[in-house]
Amino acid sequence: MLSASEKDIAQAALAPRRYAVISADHDGVIRERNAIAERIFGHNANDAIGQSLDLVIPVEERGDHWRNYRRAMTSGVLNYRPDHVLDVEGLMLDVALVPIHDPTGRLVGITAIMRET
Repeated sequence: MLSASEKDIAQAALAPRRYAVISADHDGVIRERNAIAERIFGHNANDAIGQSLDLVIPVEERGDHWRNYRRAMTSGVLNYRPDHVLDVEGLMLDVALVPIHDPTGRLVGITAIMRET
């Protein structure tokens, strides 16, 4: 049975079909993703679920990514620009980040909703 936070992560993966959705838990482990994310990043769900976000974060971006991810998980505050554009392996993606909270309000994960620009 899924915990409340895992249910929130799973529901986030049901976003509109034209958007890629990847949800990760507190540790940056991919918990859900949709078919558009599979098409963009090239890893099927069986290969991606349970893997680190390093699977989709470009090597040159990982230091900044993990520093910001850990800071968000520690502080409970998700700081990002809503007009953020991510350059992934030559793809330009508009990215919206959605915090996932447990019933007590603690930040337990993040869902990225992306579309190709």
